[in-house]
Amino acid sequence: MPSPGTGAGPGRQLSGGRPGFRPVIGMLQQELLEIFAEQWLGAVDAARAHQCDLITFCGGSLAAPGFRGQANVIYDLVSPQALDALIIWTTVLGINVSHEQLAEYCRRFDPLPVVSVEQPLGAAPVVSMANRRGMYEAVSHLIEAHGHRRIAFLRGPAAHVGIEERYQGYLDAMADHGLPADPELVSAHAGTASAGAFTLFGLGSHHTRGIISGSASSAVRLDEAWIRRLLTGPLPDAVAAANDGFAVAAMSVLASAGVRTPEDIAFVGFDDSVNASTDDLGFHSGPRHRPDPGGVWSLTTVRAPFHQLGWRAVEVARALVLGQSVPEVNVLPTELVVRTSCGCPAAVSQPPSAVPSAVVVEQRNQIMRDVGQELITAVDVAGLVRTLPDELVKIGIPGAHLAVYESVANSLGGTPRPQQDRPTQPTSTARSRLLLSYADSVATEEATDLFPSVQLVPGNRLGRSSPTSLVATPLYFKDQQLGYALFELGPEIGWIYAALRDQLSTALHHVLMVERERAALAALEEAHRREERQRLASELHDSVSQALFSMTLHTRALELAARREGIDPGSPLPRGLAALRELTQGALSEMRVLIFQLRPEALHQDGLVAAVRKHAAAIAARDGFEISVQAAKDHLPLDEQAETELFRLVQEAVHNSVKHARPSRIDIRFREPAEPARALVVEVADDGVGFDPDLIEPGHLGLKTMRERTERLGGRFVIDSSATGPTTVRAVLPGILRSRTDPGSTPAGA
Repeated sequence: MPSPGTGAGPGRQLSGGRPGFRPVIGMLQQELLEIFAEQWLGAVDAARAHQCDLITFCGGSLAAPGFRGQANVIYDLVSPQALDALIIWTTVLGINVSHEQLAEYCRRFDPLPVVSVEQPLGAAPVVSMANRRGMYEAVSHLIEAHGHRRIAFLRGPAAHVGIEERYQGYLDAMADHGLPADPELVSAHAGTASAGAFTLFGLGSHHTRGIISGSASSAVRLDEAWIRRLLTGPLPDAVAAANDGFAVAAMSVLASAGVRTPEDIAFVGFDDSVNASTDDLGFHSGPRHRPDPGGVWSLTTVRAPFHQLGWRAVEVARALVLGQSVPEVNVLPTELVVRTSCGCPAAVSQPPSAVPSAVVVEQRNQIMRDVGQELITAVDVAGLVRTLPDELVKIGIPGAHLAVYESVANSLGGTPRPQQDRPTQPTSTARSRLLLSYADSVATEEATDLFPSVQLVPGNRLGRSSPTSLVATPLYFKDQQLGYALFELGPEIGWIYAALRDQLSTALHHVLMVERERAALAALEEAHRREERQRLASELHDSVSQALFSMTLHTRALELAARREGIDPGSPLPRGLAALRELTQGALSEMRVLIFQLRPEALHQDGLVAAVRKHAAAIAARDGFEISVQAAKDHLPLDEQAETELFRLVQEAVHNSVKHARPSRIDIRFREPAEPARALVVEVADDGVGFDPDLIEPGHLGLKTMRERTERLGGRFVIDSSATGPTTVRAVLPGILRSRTDPGSTPAGA
């Protein structure tokens, strides 16, 4: 018997503790289309009925081709920190890998209680359907109702346990009716094609081409040799297909060769998937190519209990969390649905109300197109965050959370950092930053601090007063991982959430590119400014500074000469020379401070703290008050760009204090708080005359520049002041300190 969960996990936290405990159940799914949507909605309904929270992680199959496998990073966020139990549709997750590889992959979810759908997985309880019995009934119908004897079988992926059970059901039915199962009529294992792929067949003299297009869940690749055998030999009486997708694909190819269904060959399928009878309810990404002159087929099939699978899986998962006993195997019955592809007469057509009208579908599609257009036109993070809640309200989604991984958050901050130039593959220890959190259509303040990604969102933001279903989708662009979104269930139409994933991913990638361009432009401008400052500093040092120094020497020489000549020190000439010497010395001191500000050589030689100490000493000597510099370390692991920005920020803060506050003391502090990790806090505090930060008038360029510098580094700028008190300006910079083990992290001057 599987080991039950303790029930003391996140559900308790979300609901505030017993007796209001609500289990939080996670479920691994693909895109919420067709049969996947049916199973998902069954889980949604069960979670609502049994007072559970449900989080559906929408990824894909393991070892999926191309960039589709990037979606599986969302599974790395599954952990006991956010969930009490997990449902895995194992046949879907492991369709491309061996059972051993699937089992090894799923060990990452320990110690979560797991419910497996369709396929055994270690000691986990299994919820499955009567695959063998269902196919037995379909094949028996072909034999008993229509008298068919030569029946072919179209197999599916080898790794799909349920499809192999259906093949056994076919063999059972043939044997029980005393009919041979001709191996020549049984196809090799078929597979799914990539999304939008076309499957082509060159079939001898027929040169027939079968074209099947559609979503990743419906595009299939058939056994070409099997198709050729059917067309070149005597046609079988009927074909039993492992699922509806394979049945429709084979019917399409045979129709291209002039073979009619059911007049020339009968067909039965399995699943009763939405696509087989309605051509996908909802979103139409493009036309379906079905070369059937007689119209759309009505497929006789076995109705798989996908909705009930989802419902029962939630019930079993909830029982595990509550410590209740559950059956090791839960088998749900199937149902034969007789339509016309087997040769039976047409039944009463589907009521019009059961299928959305073309007008409703087009309106829904137009809304989604408009939403995508609004999102992609955002040029920065702030614009995207402002736009998203309004657009989700149009769709009917009442709540959402948008988070980006740490590397993306740093890039969005605007500072170009070579070691984080590209978003990296997150891991189970990854950290994220929340960009948006809103519930009941009201946005809340974003969390600027980083948090462990496996928490999904920081704090108790997922806690709601009633059971909640969330859809967790990965955000990525090709091989670049960006973050993830959690959508509170609105419309129970799965493709909407897949469309939002793609639209948000594209919008985030666009914003990231714009931010990088801005950062690169800012770095270029700063390089030009630095070059110009160095040029000015050199010219001032070589010309004005030297002239002032010479004037000081000459003035002092004239004073000494006047003294040797016995001129009265109180007479106008000596007094004038003394005044001139003081003026030139003062001007020389000012010039040296200015040259240091223009070209702080100590910054690049000794690092930020040493450069600030030298600058503070020069200002203190010039203006005659105390300036202290406090830092736990002389060398901070900062990149050159961050050092330059922070040095300028401190310069501007000290200049503002001297100019406006008339202080007797200034304290400059560099602090490394325990949380968040690798953060730096830079403070400049004075004891002078303060001001009301809420009443800052336009034209305060210094404060504006300091804020911009802080935000370019991905930080937050804070002003603490009042009209009657001292002033502290603070830059809080999460994640800015390099790891001391990172390549290139040795600070300047070390």
